[in-house]
Amino acid sequence: MAISRANGSGQGLCDYCQFHLAWELSTKIRSCQLLLSKAAMTGEPVTMEEVEPIMKSLSCVIFKAQDVHYDIATVIVTIKSHIQALDESVNAAAVQSTVFGQISAEALPKSLHCLNVKLMAGLAKDAIPARTLT
Repeated sequence: MAISRANGSGQGLCDYCQFHLAWELSTKIRSCQLLLSKAAMTGEPVTMEEVEPIMKSLSCVIFKAQDVHYDIATVIVTIKSHIQALDESVNAAAVQSTVFGQISAEALPKSLHCLNVKLMAGLAKDAIPARTLT
């Protein structure tokens, strides 16, 4: 599934391969963390029998990453740019929401707004006794 870098595109891996490799690496790191936290909680040293399978699987994932020219720095830069783009979208949406709220507040006649508030207050008053009767 890997895309060769020989074509000069610099893509390295398809998105699926990158996510799968990142998921594998994350899983292995979590198993290492679990083993270390277990050892810290019990106070017992980690044995070679516990460490060996985790280290073998972790080195296998690292070897796969090297084999397909997985460049973590490139992935980090790509993810950072995606996060920045999403952050800009969120900021733009917040500004739009504020602007649209202001426009709608200015466009709504005060008498209509007051009528809406009075109707909601009356509805709330009528709803409270109705709940106590049931």
